[in-house]
Amino acid sequence: VLNYTIVVTTTGNVTLSNVAVIDPLTGLNTSVPSLAPGSSESIPTSYTVTQADIDAGKVDNTASAAVGAVNVSASESVSATQSPALSITKTATESTFAAVGDVLNYTIVVTNTGNVTLSNVSLTDPLTGLNSVIGTLAPLASESIATSYTVTQADIDAGKVDNTASAAAGAVSVSASESVSATQSPALSITKTATENTFAAVGDVLNYTIVVTNTGNVTLSNVAVTDPLTGLNTTIASLAPAASQSIPTSYTITQSDIDAGKVDNTASAA
Repeated sequence: VLNYTIVVTTTGNVTLSNVAVIDPLTGLNTSVPSLAPGSSESIPTSYTVTQADIDAGKVDNTASAAVGAVNVSASESVSATQSPALSITKTATESTFAAVGDVLNYTIVVTNTGNVTLSNVSLTDPLTGLNSVIGTLAPLASESIATSYTVTQADIDAGKVDNTASAAAGAVSVSASESVSATQSPALSITKTATENTFAAVGDVLNYTIVVTNTGNVTLSNVAVTDPLTGLNTTIASLAPAASQSIPTSYTITQSDIDAGKVDNTASAA
């Protein structure tokens, strides 16, 4: 509430009657019955501030006094203390993800926490591609915006998706982040097959094919593949989920193998 005092003074040499005093902003409309030369009348009046006044940054007010052909006015301006402010929150519906193509659904809430109506509030979320504008946001009002992101293999490998959204209006800028963790399930399978199904002589060669497959959901690096019997000791630099690597190796039969009646061979991947 703005409280005003209007003082009407007779500056002439004639007693004035029925001096009309009006203040359109406050709704004041009164009359001073008699005002002798040199005398004054003090009249209080008040006005309750609106949101439009805060947004305008001030309240300008003019009061008038009139009697007969004499009409005077006086103005007063009171400035608003403008405090523009924003808050932003970002939440994900999903608490985790595990596969390429999984969709993370986010809700971004922008709230005007200041005392000034904000216009053209820009909202951006680079990860999801969101680039939006809120036309008008009154004090204490909120706007909820939905956006989403599709998970990639790189996200699963990284173990999480970090995401930051920002809102800005004029000099006010805020941001909020949300992190969703990946459920990483590293796994391997290995098969080993021989081209030959029997042998009979020293010097016969058994040819093997080792197939290593990534059966998990995380890209694996430096997969060590060993076969002590054949002397194989190699590394697969990178193996994406569902991808396989085929590795040939061989072994030359000895007399002890023929005497034993078989060759047992085990390969490993780690």
